[in-house]
Amino acid sequence: MHYSITDLQGRTLIEHAVNQANWISHDISFELRRVNLQEIEFFLKGKYRNLNWIIVDIDDEIIASTNRLTQVNSTNYPELESSKDGAIGQGIRDIDGVLNVVVALPVFFEGEIVAHLIIHYPASSIKNIGPNIVKFIASTFIIALLLGIMLIYFSMRYQTKPLSMLIDDARAISDGDYDRVFTTSGTDEIAQLSRALQIMVTKLKSALHVAREEQSKFDAIFRNMMDGLIVADSDGRLLVANAAFLTMFGVSLAELYGFDVRQCDLPQEVIDSILFLEREREVIITKPSKRVIRIRTSPIDDTNEKIGSITICEDITRLKELESSEREFTQYISHELKTPLTSLSASVETLLELPEEKKNIRTRFLKNLEKDIERLKKLVNSIITFQRTRDKAEEFVRFEAVELIMEVHSKFLAYAHKIGVHLDMELPEDEIHVIANRDRITQVLMNLTDNAIRFTPKGGKVSIGLVEEKNRVLFYVEDTGIGIPPQYLEKLGERFIKIPRKDHDYDTQVGLGLSICMEILGKHGSRLDINSIEGEGSKFSFYLKKS
Repeated sequence: MHYSITDLQGRTLIEHAVNQANWISHDISFELRRVNLQEIEFFLKGKYRNLNWIIVDIDDEIIASTNRLTQVNSTNYPELESSKDGAIGQGIRDIDGVLNVVVALPVFFEGEIVAHLIIHYPASSIKNIGPNIVKFIASTFIIALLLGIMLIYFSMRYQTKPLSMLIDDARAISDGDYDRVFTTSGTDEIAQLSRALQIMVTKLKSALHVAREEQSKFDAIFRNMMDGLIVADSDGRLLVANAAFLTMFGVSLAELYGFDVRQCDLPQEVIDSILFLEREREVIITKPSKRVIRIRTSPIDDTNEKIGSITICEDITRLKELESSEREFTQYISHELKTPLTSLSASVETLLELPEEKKNIRTRFLKNLEKDIERLKKLVNSIITFQRTRDKAEEFVRFEAVELIMEVHSKFLAYAHKIGVHLDMELPEDEIHVIANRDRITQVLMNLTDNAIRFTPKGGKVSIGLVEEKNRVLFYVEDTGIGIPPQYLEKLGERFIKIPRKDHDYDTQVGLGLSICMEILGKHGSRLDINSIEGEGSKFSFYLKKS
């Protein structure tokens, strides 16, 4: 049965056959490096057993074939002539009644033709070549497409991996991990962006560190400042208040935070200061206790726009009391100086006018002069002593404490006996040494003892003494005198404090004695403890370090 083919099919068959022949020729040339030409048949039959092929030498003798032929000639295979000329012989012709594709080409070894290869197969195989080519093309396209997709995928992964790492690092930093280091390397745009971001994060970390330090300082100041502080926004809503402010006005933060200041339980003066930005004013509040408050408010601006206000409330009650005490002291000093000076002036005039024979009257006026002069001396000495005590540094020495108590006792014994007060001392049997400024401690004990005797009625008792403890010594002066009103206990020690008495015989003199004592003890690292019950007596005590 004859089978017809088109020119396109013929060219396709010949091209396919030529390619097959070239592969076989190359394999033969390669194998000839290890075997001779006569031994090549075994190799070819093992590898190309499904093809019809013939190997002939240059003398047209068959070396090997798939058809067990022994000889070929140019008549049967005219393509062999082209092979002998070093070219490729090819054709489609009838062989034994079957249309075949025939290809002949030379086999080279070391640059010379050593044999010729002839292959042929029926043209009817074109039926399978078409679908196979389509399958081959389709398979090749699919494989190429898959390889392209994989190549694009891995290329994108490789290209986007630094960007993904950069995103992960940025996300970690946004979550607060400012110690994170960008791991992207290279010289491309992503690497440059990574380095720029790393510099930015380093600066941000440094800025945050400074901000935290400043915030810590602000918090420490805010928590510990003695003045009350409150911050409000531009609409008058309260944002924050420190503990001093809450204590000062007897409110809690829950009652203030986020509320309009007009809705809060605060003095109207404070509300007005916050709303109208009044620079400074002084007000008197009665809740939770009576106090004098100085209020100062300042705006908080941002590029010339008011965004809130800060208000500071300073408790100046003690300052006002001190100013009042100083005014009273000035009046008192004026009075105390005027009275003896007037008395002195009158006494001098009287003495000048008295005749010589009135000696008794002269003596009485001279004694009055002496009392007024002594009164002036005490006034001036108290003021000078107070100032010197505040200005002069203390020099500490080791001395015997029992001896000091006995010395002070002896100085006041006659004075106490004169006004009818029993002066006692309570001392341990052994010697006790302390480290202090002996003159200053003597001054403290004499001041306390003098006060105790003066404020103890006739028939009362004053005791001075000391008690030895482990590492310190307790000094005390105790009396059975008139005592101190409870409302004045906290004010004792302030300058110029005078306690009003119904019996003016017990009026305070200058109001500096206890201030001087407290100044001295403060420089010794001690303090004056006062226990008193009005109408029953008082006890003043302090500690010194034992040597």
